[in-house]
Amino acid sequence: MKCFLGLMAMRVCSKIVALMSLCAMLLFSASTLRADVFTYTVTTCIDGQDHLILNSSGLQWQYNSFTPVGIARSDCTTTPTSISSTLNGASILTNAVFNPVFPGGSNPVPGALSQVFVLSPTFPTSISAVSLTVLMGRESLTISQMPSTANGETLILDFNDNSTGGAALYAAKVTVTGTNAVPEPCAGFLTLIGIGSGWVARKRIALKLLSVKEFWRRGRDSNPR
Repeated sequence: MKCFLGLMAMRVCSKIVALMSLCAMLLFSASTLRADVFTYTVTTCIDGQDHLILNSSGLQWQYNSFTPVGIARSDCTTTPTSISSTLNGASILTNAVFNPVFPGGSNPVPGALSQVFVLSPTFPTSISAVSLTVLMGRESLTISQMPSTANGETLILDFNDNSTGGAALYAAKVTVTGTNAVPEPCAGFLTLIGIGSGWVARKRIALKLLSVKEFWRRGRDSNPR
């Protein structure tokens, strides 16, 4: 019985090791060969300077100077922020409307943050490449912070229209290449390990119980009444 249970335990362990190897190969393949391409196109009126922040939480504006984004102006009719997105070429959002609101209303302090607009698809958390295409703008539209592990994969765009009077329409298209999620065979890997480990533990307990019973039986046989 002990040999049989030991053999079964060895078989379970060898299967777990095989699953670990398979999972490692799948993770390596996913991280090196497969990737998704996300695009986010944002259009709005800018008067002064504002930052657009994008990460896995969503999208939000940071006010810096002059008229906050989202405040109606006679010289720029596009008051809300318009957002469109794609995933691997398939359209997800089309001109979704975002009306940013800042603490302090139309008079926020520099550095004030708007509420968060939840993006779809979610901004990736593992990024291999980022590019910015300026579709429309009067002055400067640049990347002021590239996403990295250190900043939580947060991208920041700088919309700067400080030099010219009045507001102007700006449009930015961000293209992000991000790795896929962990493959499904690995998603349940810990569960499989738990099942295997639990099986081995149960068999060990059963083996100990059998040993106790055998010890009791031998003691009883050696001391007949």
